[in-house]
Amino acid sequence: MNGMQIWLIFTGFIVFAGISVFLNQKRNKKYRQLEIQAGFGKRNETPVSEEIMASMRAQEREVKSFEDRNAARLDEITWNDLELDALFQSMNRTMTSSGQEMLYFMLHQLIKDQTVLCEREKKIVWFSEQKEKREKIQMQLSFAGKLHRHTAYEVLEVLKTAVPYSCVPHAVMACVFFLTAVGTLVSLFVSQVPVMPFAAALIGSVVWNIGQYYKKKGELDCLAPALRYILRLTFAGEKLLLLLKNEEVWEKEYRALSDAVTRVKKSIKHSWLVLSGQSMSGNPADILLDYFRMILHMDLIQFSRMMKKLKRDMDSILSLYEIIGRVDALIAMTSFRNVLSGIADCSIPEFCDDSDTSRQLFVQNVFHPMMEHPVTNSFTVDHGILVTGSNASGKSTFLKSVALCAIFAQTLHLCPASRYRAPLYSVMTSMALRDHLASNESYYIVETRSLKRIMDEAKKGYPVLVVIDEILRGTNTVERIASSAQILNVLNSYNTMVLAATHDVELADIMAEHYENFHFQEEIVGNEIQFDYRLRSGKAVSRNAIRLLEQLGFDKQVTKNAEQMAEQFEKKKEWDVIE
Repeated sequence: MNGMQIWLIFTGFIVFAGISVFLNQKRNKKYRQLEIQAGFGKRNETPVSEEIMASMRAQEREVKSFEDRNAARLDEITWNDLELDALFQSMNRTMTSSGQEMLYFMLHQLIKDQTVLCEREKKIVWFSEQKEKREKIQMQLSFAGKLHRHTAYEVLEVLKTAVPYSCVPHAVMACVFFLTAVGTLVSLFVSQVPVMPFAAALIGSVVWNIGQYYKKKGELDCLAPALRYILRLTFAGEKLLLLLKNEEVWEKEYRALSDAVTRVKKSIKHSWLVLSGQSMSGNPADILLDYFRMILHMDLIQFSRMMKKLKRDMDSILSLYEIIGRVDALIAMTSFRNVLSGIADCSIPEFCDDSDTSRQLFVQNVFHPMMEHPVTNSFTVDHGILVTGSNASGKSTFLKSVALCAIFAQTLHLCPASRYRAPLYSVMTSMALRDHLASNESYYIVETRSLKRIMDEAKKGYPVLVVIDEILRGTNTVERIASSAQILNVLNSYNTMVLAATHDVELADIMAEHYENFHFQEEIVGNEIQFDYRLRSGKAVSRNAIRLLEQLGFDKQVTKNAEQMAEQFEKKKEWDVIE
């Protein structure tokens, strides 16, 4: 085989490898594009790991950088009561870690400024109408991607809090190596210069430099993910600028993004020296470059310079993180609005003007967004409501539906209802409480703490939607009814709209002057109990709970006696003593 044949084989191999890489990238891009197209308007089925979820919970509580002063924050109890983690997971069609985190954050912030909500609506409508551009944006964002073990904010915080180090010692080590290497070379050609001292110094320099390299490299390994993600965000930001250019609705974000990208690009100049190498690919050039790094500390010297610049430009990096995250989150919101519209009729919310002192809440055909075939309900009230009915009749689902409708009105700017009109609310709930065994607190203590926080919020004077399921269920009947009546009465005196469910029909009578009564009911047909989940005016009057005992096989004498006792109590308003 002559030299020409070897050259042709080598050239052919290079061309084949290049074509393979090109076709593979094209195939991956096509697959990603089809995935983006197929996923839009569908519920997300890829869950976020519990590790990431825990980090986002802590981040949402602690990070104040992105809070909107015109927003009311959903507290942890309300978030958990309404199972908003599950809703977030279903909505999470984001492409990036920053988008995922901003979506989680934005769902906690109830916007109370109609101007801000109108701006959000314009952006969501733009994404709905500009399908081709939206898909291109999603494609570019997908290259920034998601981190699997940490949130992007956590990774950036590591860089923010890192202590810069001096590159001088590493530059000195590189100079010592050069001097000993030059001395060794000179000694090989000049007989008057002894070889051994310079050779020994050279070997010592190499060993020392490599040892110090790995020591410092180990200290800096925690910063590499931050630098990589900054590079990915910067690349995505550059592409985003091209797609948002001359779009009036994005003018503010375009200017801020352009400024952030320009600043960060200067900080990450020559970043390839820091991130390339040690690829374990076996490529001779990479291996040789790795040895140069270990001996000359090129990447450590460059990272020292970059680190100082990055810390100086941390505001620009966080701005890059936030803007890209919000764009990504708004696309996910747009997608989920399509999901909602596919379930039942939805509507843009109507809000009362600041001058309107009425507390009227108008909700038509509201439904729970996590149910595929929901039953809708409607009501209009200008003061609180009490909902009665048996277990599993639909009370809790109804209350959650209304609370989520109010939250979506001030986050997604779309309501899971055919019409919704209300003030701009803060939303607080007391529903799915549990005993705090770890802190040795009973259910009643946990419940009273939950209600106290609502009372404290209501005292601030702004409109609050309060949702309470089974008020004070953790104590005895007499004290429960007395305490519940007083709590509901005080809450009603504030600027609140209280929606409360109770099994205590007596409470509905006591509060009839201040709370409108609604109920859910069921029917027992044959051997089955059936629910229609329809909200009805007035309080519940059926005693199907006793009849259900019979359905489940209890002795007929038990249910007969129970019926008689209940009838006697309703007549005399006191219980007969069992002899």
